[in-house]
Amino acid sequence: MFLAFGEIMARIAPEGHLRWRQAVPGRVEVTWGGGEANVSASLAMFGQSVRYLTALPRQAIAESLVATLRGLGVDTSPILWRDTGRLGLYFVEVGANQRGSTVLYDRDSSAISLAEPDEYAFEAALADVHWLHVTGITPSISQRICRIYAHSRAHASELAGALDALIGYPGEDDLTNM
Repeated sequence: MFLAFGEIMARIAPEGHLRWRQAVPGRVEVTWGGGEANVSASLAMFGQSVRYLTALPRQAIAESLVATLRGLGVDTSPILWRDTGRLGLYFVEVGANQRGSTVLYDRDSSAISLAEPDEYAFEAALADVHWLHVTGITPSISQRICRIYAHSRAHASELAGALDALIGYPGEDDLTNM
């Protein structure tokens, strides 16, 4: 079993390669994004057993997001559902020709940034796990999430067979796998 731990957010973008000032008011596309969730979904689609751990607000949009992951074969049972906090958002302007893409993150007060380590059921999430995947982005969100990251690593070293941490930040070309 593979476990990934990290933040998943709503990805909001103008249709096609429009810029925000060309698209709003108007239609936007809403999808989901997060490095650890993307890894989980990819592994599940390749037939691997995978769990995903995060914290989400209990609301319809987050529940739709989780239904999408479940539909891809990801075990979402360890997700921490919170009454406080919100779903993080990121806004993308897709580049065209020489114009690069732009991304604006809005993750203040997200459910994962407000959660405390003792809210997570790490032992249950790590049951039968042989590999824990995290990235360097998640612990940089807040001091709380940094403590959760350290807590999950401690549990993983006791219970899981392997830990990998992809250290980097959005847009970095050369990420180091530890």
